[in-house]
Amino acid sequence: MNYFFGFKCNLTYCLLVGLLLYAPPQYAQWEVSTFGGDFQRVSFGDNNTVYVVGPAGTMMRSNDAGITWQMLQPSASNTVNAMAAVGSQLVVLVGDGGMIRRSTDCGTNWTNPTSGTTNNLLDVEASSATTFYAVGDQGTVIKSTDSGATWTTVPTGVTANLGRCSFINDQEGWVAYWFGETILKTSDGGSTWTTQTAALAEIEDIAFVDADLGYICQGVLGDFYIRPSTDGGDTWPEMAVVIGRFRSFWAGAAGSNQALAVGDDCRLAYQYSGTGNWVRTSVPDCFDQIIYDVASSGSTDIAVGENEYLVHTSTYGALSNGTIRTFSSGTGFRAFKAVDQNHWYITTTNSDTPLYYTADAGQSWAQIRPQSNFLSD
Repeated sequence: MNYFFGFKCNLTYCLLVGLLLYAPPQYAQWEVSTFGGDFQRVSFGDNNTVYVVGPAGTMMRSNDAGITWQMLQPSASNTVNAMAAVGSQLVVLVGDGGMIRRSTDCGTNWTNPTSGTTNNLLDVEASSATTFYAVGDQGTVIKSTDSGATWTTVPTGVTANLGRCSFINDQEGWVAYWFGETILKTSDGGSTWTTQTAALAEIEDIAFVDADLGYICQGVLGDFYIRPSTDGGDTWPEMAVVIGRFRSFWAGAAGSNQALAVGDDCRLAYQYSGTGNWVRTSVPDCFDQIIYDVASSGSTDIAVGENEYLVHTSTYGALSNGTIRTFSSGTGFRAFKAVDQNHWYITTTNSDTPLYYTADAGQSWAQIRPQSNFLSD
C-alpha cells in the first residue's frame, strides 16, 4: 500500500491521481464548488485578494487567489449590483437606491458613503487606486477621486438606464445603456460625452483593454454575440460567437490579447491570440448553472454564478478542457472551515454525509460520518 498526500492508495490509483494533479501547464484545472444562493459579481484587488458577492449581500473573500474563503458581512440594506476592489484592503459595493458600501480593511468593517442619488447603481469600476466611477438608472454617473470615500454627480445629458462601464484610466471610459444599443464615451473624466452605436442587439456587458480594443456581449431573440471594436468603439464588426447567452467579460492588459467571457449553461469563451480567435467550452459538472461574472489576476481566474457556484483555475482559462473537481457531491453546504492552507472541513445539510475533509487543499476529499449530527459554523 502506498501513500499520497497522507492517504492510502494502491500504486495504480496513486499514479492516476498524480497525473491529474500534475498535468502539464497547458491544461487549466478548474475547480467547481457551491455554497447555496447566488454569487453575481467577482473582483480581484490584487493577484491574491479576490471578492465574490451576491445580490442579497452574501459575500466572501479569498486572500490566496481562491484556494480558501472567508465569509464577510457588508450589511447591505438594498440589493447589491456590483463591486470593485483595489489592492489588498479596499473594496466598494454599489446597489439599489443609490446604496454604497466601502471597506478599507478587507471587508472587516464597512462605511456608508453618500452617493448623492436614490437611483439604482448597476455597475462600479476603479480606474485607478483613487478614482472610481459608478453608473445606474436615469443616466446616473457618479465619480469618486478619494478611493470611494466621497462621490460627486457627473452629468451625462441622458435619461436612459446605464448598466455597465469600462474605464482604462481616470479620463477615458465607456458607459453602455442597460440592455440598449448605445454607448457613451468620455476622454476627459466625464466632463463631456460622445455617443456611439453598437446596433444589432442589446448590450449586456462592455470591457475595454486600451484606447482602441474593446468587447461587448450582446443578445436578442435567442442569438448572442461577442463583438470586438478596434477603433475605440466607433465601429463594431458583426463577427461573433453565437452559442448561447454570454453575460460578462474580463479583458486583460493592453497587448495581452487575453479575454474571458461567461454566460448561461456554464458557457465559457476564451480569446488569447487576436480579436477574433475564440476557444469555447462549458464547465463539466456545472450542469445548467448561469455564470454571471468573471475576473482574473492574469494567472488565476474566478467565475461566479447562481446557487453560489464558484469556478476557480490557477492557470489561464484560455487553455481549458483540463481536469474538473467538484466539492459538493450533490449535497448542500452549511459551513466551510480552513484549519490551514491544506486542511479544510465542510459541513453539509445531508445527514448521511454531514462532513467532508481534505488534507491537500481540495485535491481529494474524505467523507466523515460523526456520531452526532450537531454540526455548526
